[in-house]
Amino acid sequence: DIISQYLNSTAIFAYDNVADMKAAENLVNGSYARTLGYSAKNDGGGALYKIRNITNDDVIDESFIVEMNDSQNQLVAEYIAEGDIYVEQLGALGLANSTSKIQHIIDYAIDNGLAIHFGHNTYNVTSIDFKTTICAKFDDTVFNAIGGENDIVVGPNSDLRCIFPSDATS
Repeated sequence: DIISQYLNSTAIFAYDNVADMKAAENLVNGSYARTLGYSAKNDGGGALYKIRNITNDDVIDESFIVEMNDSQNQLVAEYIAEGDIYVEQLGALGLANSTSKIQHIIDYAIDNGLAIHFGHNTYNVTSIDFKTTICAKFDDTVFNAIGGENDIVVGPNSDLRCIFPSDATS
C-alpha cells in the first residue's frame, strides 16, 4: 500500500485525452498526468497536469482547472504551462464559437507573461480583447468573424509576433 501511494504521487500517468484522465481511478492528490490530446489523441492538445485537491478559490473552467470524476469530487487537474501555451491544449479546437475560450487563454497568458501558439485551425470568434501587448505564434491560422465580414488570416509564417491592443480589430 505504501509503494502504491508513492508511485501514484510521483509518477506521470499518460492518457489519450482529457476525458480519459478525468475518468482515471488511479490518480490521487499530488499525482501528475500527461494527456496526448485534448479531445482525441494527437489533436495537438496534449498537456501536463498536476492532480490536487480542489480549493474554495478554484474556478472549474475545463481548461486550466479540470474537474476530475473521482468518487468524492475532491480532485482537480491543474494545467501546467511548459513554455508557450498552445490553444489546443486548453480545448480551443475550432468549435462553433471559440470566443470565450480563446479570450480566457489570452487573459491567462497576459497575466502569466506567456506567449500563445495558434495552430493550423479556424477559430470562430465574435471579438477578442487583447487588453495589452501579447506575443503569439500563428501557423496558417484563421479567425472567422462570426456575424461579420472581417476574417483575419495569419500564416503560414509561425514566427513570434507581438500584438498590440490597437492592432487587434477582430
